[in-house]
Amino acid sequence: MFPFPFAAIEQFFNVGLAITLGCLLAFLMFATSFVLAFRSRSWPKTEGRVLESTVESCTTHSSDRVSRDIRYKPVVRYTYSVDDKQLESNQIAFGYFTGSETYASGIIAKYPKRAVVTVFHHPKRHALAVLEPGKYGMMLFLSLLCGAILCIVSVTWVRLSLHPDQNPWAELHQVQSNEK
Repeated sequence: MFPFPFAAIEQFFNVGLAITLGCLLAFLMFATSFVLAFRSRSWPKTEGRVLESTVESCTTHSSDRVSRDIRYKPVVRYTYSVDDKQLESNQIAFGYFTGSETYASGIIAKYPKRAVVTVFHHPKRHALAVLEPGKYGMMLFLSLLCGAILCIVSVTWVRLSLHPDQNPWAELHQVQSNEK
């Protein structure tokens, strides 16, 4: 009935499944951003105007609520026109993350309020646009990292599910069960 031993069902819905699904989701997200960033180099361009150019701060607290980390995000909102339709976006490039205040200030310095900018928009989905096309280094790295983790975890998870007798942790699990 099942292509694997019935005893392996217990292992089927475990941490391996959660990690595999999490890595798959992250891989798909980063890979999609990578593809969009790579393709954006050849997107049509149009003229736009910066409406807002600011730095936002985000404070995160650690689990102990004692230490905190302040990160800064460049926010550039701009308007542009495609096929006589006025559009608005805040996407600088694919994969921009928060960073230091110097990092965020450096980004917005390139896009002062009311400045005329070149906007690269998707050929069919005109609302998808960026100011800096082709920036995909971090997306490529994260896609490959998530893909590698996904492969390792998935292969290990499937192997242990199909062959529970070869589980290197089975002895440890049995010793802990006997102690209870």
